Amino acid sequence: EEALIGYEYIISQSASRFTETSLSKASDIYFNKKGYQKALETYEKLEQSAEIKSNILKSIDGQMRCNYILKNNEEAKNAASRILMNDKVTSDQINFAHLIIAKSNYALGDIEAAKREFQIASRLSNDVIGAEAKYFVAQIDYEEGNFEEAEKTIFELIKQFSAYDYWVAKSFILLSDVYQKVDNSFQAKQTLQSIIDNYDGEDLKKIAQDKLKLIIEAEETEEVEEPKETGEN
Repeated sequence: EEALIGYEYIISQSASRFTETSLSKASDIYFNKKGYQKALETYEKLEQSAEIKSNILKSIDGQMRCNYILKNNEEAKNAASRILMNDKVTSDQINFAHLIIAKSNYALGDIEAAKREFQIASRLSNDVIGAEAKYFVAQIDYEEGNFEEAEKTIFELIKQFSAYDYWVAKSFILLSDVYQKVDNSFQAKQTLQSIIDNYDGEDLKKIAQDKLKLIIEAEETEEVEEPKETGEN
């Protein structure tokens, strides 16, 4: 807090050799404090005054992240596109920028553009970004009724990104939805049970438990409502 007061004082004065560093430090502090609107404004000021190329890239990257968190999807997408054009960009920044473009397009309802970017991110990245991107490719296939493609993509994700338990478990939940859509409730139940038995995170485990309960209740209701066969006397 005391550092931020000092940086803000320098920022408020006439431009000096300390201004750029102060803007860089202050923007990071605001971001880490989750003051995303103030961080966004400070990153924008940093871009306007920065002379060091790495700080220019940092400012655009910060704007992208803040705008995405603040649900300014068009602005996030534009910042991500500018990152891709920067000659100092790293491979990690490229991968994340493609993910942000994809997620922004998805939020804006441009599903086909989102899917293209998710596919790019899933091909470029072998880490958690790739796992998340691959999941959304399967999610879009599911939403569009391409259940065979969704199933194929899920199994590719499980094989390629097995180290990322969260996205593997989330994909299994999606796979159970696919099985339900193709009237394979047995496989759906088995898939959900595997999450309940093997995944440690309570968030996704709870979702799996709730979905499994609904399937079982629906099956029991069908059994009760099914008319009994009666023989002729």
